[in-house]
Amino acid sequence: MGCFGEYTTNKGNHYPKYGGICVVAKVDREDDLIWVSILLILIPTIISFPAVNHFYDDKLAFILDITTACTCFFTLLTLSLAHFIEPGILNVKQHSVSNEYRIVHPKTGELVDFKEYRAKFCRETDNCIENFDHYCPWISNAVGIRNYTIFFTFVSSTILYNTYLAIISWILFIDQVTHPHHDLKIAVKNTVGSAFEIVYTIAIFCTIGPLFFYHISLISTNVTTNESLKEVYLNRAANPHDKGCLKNWIYFFASCGTRRPTLVSDSHPPILADKPMV
Repeated sequence: MGCFGEYTTNKGNHYPKYGGICVVAKVDREDDLIWVSILLILIPTIISFPAVNHFYDDKLAFILDITTACTCFFTLLTLSLAHFIEPGILNVKQHSVSNEYRIVHPKTGELVDFKEYRAKFCRETDNCIENFDHYCPWISNAVGIRNYTIFFTFVSSTILYNTYLAIISWILFIDQVTHPHHDLKIAVKNTVGSAFEIVYTIAIFCTIGPLFFYHISLISTNVTTNESLKEVYLNRAANPHDKGCLKNWIYFFASCGTRRPTLVSDSHPPILADKPMV
């Protein structure tokens, strides 16, 4: 995101929001599922509070409530940042001879090939994205060079939060089912919330878990989702961006603290071009 008022005009389907502090992608309803993501985070959180406060003593319940609130907040924060951060939009222009669209070099103004920036046009946002990974409907934004690290942090925090909820739910469930003074009716009544969260966490692990490990493998080899699906590099030796697993992760963590400046704010006026065919 940029300074207040930095964005005043739209770029593709990305439009300025909240006084120009950020740009948000306006996409079709089926590609705009961020509110579903928010609900999937908040609902189990709300259910966990009464269960924890009912079955644990005040001191432990307070600690668990604070932990739940903090992990929930962090997960929502990473989701919001992945949604609001401009993903790495590049300016494009039609070549006068070939009539093909090329990327405008941000410093020299020369027209360069898409491969130079590992770029691709995102159909949903109608923008050319540097280091294009994929379009994610759960964050309602494209994932590129400027928001990939926060996207992976969101996926990781979701897994972490899900693990935490799973542990709490299983402890409560087992405690109530094995309680010597509870008959079956009381046990069922006391474990409805825990049972729901157990089913929920299993579902999340089955859906988000493979995505989490998939992106770990991508980071380890410095390949984007787009490159992986298209099999751009048929073998690891052919990938010029792969510096080895350790160096790839060092580069990834180093990029967490830095983000290249946006090229589509008022301080970097866009070079207008007709909409390219995709």
